[in-house]
Amino acid sequence: MKMIRFTVTQKHIDNGIPLTGKMCPIALALNDKFPQAYISVISQSILVNDILYKTSQKLMEFIWKVDQGRVVQPSTFQITRY
Repeated sequence: MKMIRFTVTQKHIDNGIPLTGKMCPIALALNDKFPQAYISVISQSILVNDILYKTSQKLMEFIWKVDQGRVVQPSTFQITRY
């Protein structure tokens, strides 16, 4: 997969844990899309199994807001394979 498109829902936002790479809203959304995958999120990249994807500026800002405890809205994002 060269690109992954996914949506972070209000459920993911409500159940996500800020400052965690495996339980944040983005990780929860990707786990819904790929239930058997290993997911790890950091601000500039996301690991899906053994494939590294780069995050967009929009997604990095979303991650930052979540980690700072700011209000975020459900959004759709794309990540691209390095």
